Amino acid sequence: MKRSLAALAALTTVSLCATAAMAENRAGAFSVTPVIGGYTFDGVQKIDANFLVGIKAGYNLTDRFTVEGLFHYVNPKSDTLSNQTTDVITYRMELLYHMFPQNSFVPFLAAGYGGVSTHPHNSGQNFADSGAFSYGFGAKYFMSENVALRADLRNLIIDPGFTAYNPALGRRTTVYNYEYTLGLNFQFGGNKPAPQPVVATVAPKAAPVQPPKPVEPPPAPKKVEPPPVPVPVPVPVPVPVPPAPVVTLSASPVTVDKGTPATLSWNTQNTTECSLLPGVGTVQTSGSNQSTGKLSVTPVETTTYKLACNGPGGSAESNASVHVVQPPPPPVIECKSMTLSITFETAKANIKERHYDELKLVSDKLKAYPKATTVIEGHTDNVGSAASNLKLSQHRADAVRKYLVDKLGIDPKRITAKGYGLTKPIDSNKTEDGRRNNRRVEAVFTCPE
Repeated sequence: MKRSLAALAALTTVSLCATAAMAENRAGAFSVTPVIGGYTFDGVQKIDANFLVGIKAGYNLTDRFTVEGLFHYVNPKSDTLSNQTTDVITYRMELLYHMFPQNSFVPFLAAGYGGVSTHPHNSGQNFADSGAFSYGFGAKYFMSENVALRADLRNLIIDPGFTAYNPALGRRTTVYNYEYTLGLNFQFGGNKPAPQPVVATVAPKAAPVQPPKPVEPPPAPKKVEPPPVPVPVPVPVPVPVPPAPVVTLSASPVTVDKGTPATLSWNTQNTTECSLLPGVGTVQTSGSNQSTGKLSVTPVETTTYKLACNGPGGSAESNASVHVVQPPPPPVIECKSMTLSITFETAKANIKERHYDELKLVSDKLKAYPKATTVIEGHTDNVGSAASNLKLSQHRADAVRKYLVDKLGIDPKRITAKGYGLTKPIDSNKTEDGRRNNRRVEAVFTCPE
């Protein structure tokens, strides 16, 4: 990998020293692009991402469209083959569409189809071929007429022939791989733009000099008569108009349970008297000054309150409604045993904060049935010995019991903790999801009549 990076650095240095010229994607040009980069596999393949080397060769059909073939090589490790390395070769044809082909910076879109060949080392298997559709984007930055720095990103959609078995789906599935590369694009031939013709400049002919015209004396100024002085007209004094009343009424909260109070708040200005209906009557005002007030009300049903005010400038009113709703009946809690979705990390017994709400359900049920008792059962997966799992399951059951007693106030005499180790699995211990389900706690209730 170090040698490849050194080669890319050397090629970049040579390109920067090249003579600057017209930099663009030329129609009819051939191109060769050595690349390095990375290759990422789909998670179900269980193959590590690794370094990628390759080469691309293309022909510009026009300045926008290019047809290109490529060959990439990856040598990753496979998790499913005891970390053996695997030869992975991708090859395909792509069509590139260039945007702004006359600029030095030329972004492009790409799509194509080809194949992926894989061959695990020391496995005795031949190369396995799968079809692959690719799409993505990239960009070229022309540092000279024929050399550009190029970056690409591709998503490869590979058919089910090239994938590991997906246990979640029970079959082989289409997988998605990613290629990201950086390289130098060398462009040969093509249609170069014709040079601009040089237009000779001709000095303009000098215009003939005209003799100056004789200056005529200015005319004598005319005598200006001053305008007559206007007779002042008396301005009528306007009669002041009293300002109109301003009234606002609001309720908080606007929706209450039956028997719960709400607060009415109001503001008035330019008023002399105000009345709040229904059932309240006259409220205090402050004339032209702003006046505020509050009143607590407890309506038995939905009520619309109206504040009506009068003043020198007229009358105004404002309404506010308080919606009364019947509170919902308390939920019925059944005295039944329940399986808690509390899971634990392998070999640990600490309770995570996200499970506190579920433990409160156990507390609520014990408080709803004061004579009920419960056994907190702890269970584990099959990782480790039976003796260590039995001890760990007891620790988990004890941790839940301690939380119910110390944090939620349950009488310790009503709760028993019992560890069963790996003896009562509810799922397969052959998968990670199954082992996670087996690391659990259950609450078994006894409810006397």
